[in-house]
Amino acid sequence: MAGSLTGCSSGAPGDDSAGEASPTTSTSKAAARPVHDPPSAFDISRGIPLPKSVLDGHTNLLGQVGNGDLPITLYQDHVFIAEPNRMQMLDMATGELTTVAKPTTVPVGANDEWKARPVAPPLLVERGSTSIAVTSFVVNETTTGTRAAHQNAEIIAVDAGTGEATWRLAIRLPNKDGGDTKASLVGGNDGSLALRTTKEYDNHYVSYGIDATTGRQTWTKDGFAALAVDDGVVVGAARDEPWGVRPSGFDATTGKTLWR
Repeated sequence: MAGSLTGCSSGAPGDDSAGEASPTTSTSKAAARPVHDPPSAFDISRGIPLPKSVLDGHTNLLGQVGNGDLPITLYQDHVFIAEPNRMQMLDMATGELTTVAKPTTVPVGANDEWKARPVAPPLLVERGSTSIAVTSFVVNETTTGTRAAHQNAEIIAVDAGTGEATWRLAIRLPNKDGGDTKASLVGGNDGSLALRTTKEYDNHYVSYGIDATTGRQTWTKDGFAALAVDDGVVVGAARDEPWGVRPSGFDATTGKTLWR
């Protein structure tokens, strides 16, 4: 089974007038891309194929799609595609595919099909009049001089309209037993981001606040699993010994406790 983006038309099948612009008396300059009526038919023969990696880990033995959301995010006329070792941008008008983000070294599990799948979709975050597409990778950093080997979370943001790099942030992760670290991004439309991390064989979470405008780390919460960001508040589950966990809310900018 192959994924594809399908072209469409606004007229009935066989109608030669489909797609023709309506008469207008406007003298304004034409838009860079034409504006069409809402589609009434889809031409599946003219679809733009998505990379095969989009379906990796998301299909069963019968070729049926399932197992979570596909690792794609749509923004205007672009599709952002997350892969274990990069993020790509597909132009839906031309079919041009461009790599817009890569970590500094090979991510954990990128060469291991079982560890690398499935990949979460890129996160789209509004920043005033612009938007960014953000993705994260966990990478191994080797011993260098007096610095011990460790794992970093690399978060990369690109302009959603152009694909140009906006910022890159590396967060050093705690050296704890429990296997490789898994990282997930959550964000809101107020310019706030949070990164949730946990170990492969452990349910101990650590979350980090990120300023989506500057790409700067703003706070760290040990024992907290950030689940959502909205209206300046990051909410999730905080460890509450000895009773387990409890719902908690923190200021998304400062990390200050708001309620528990």
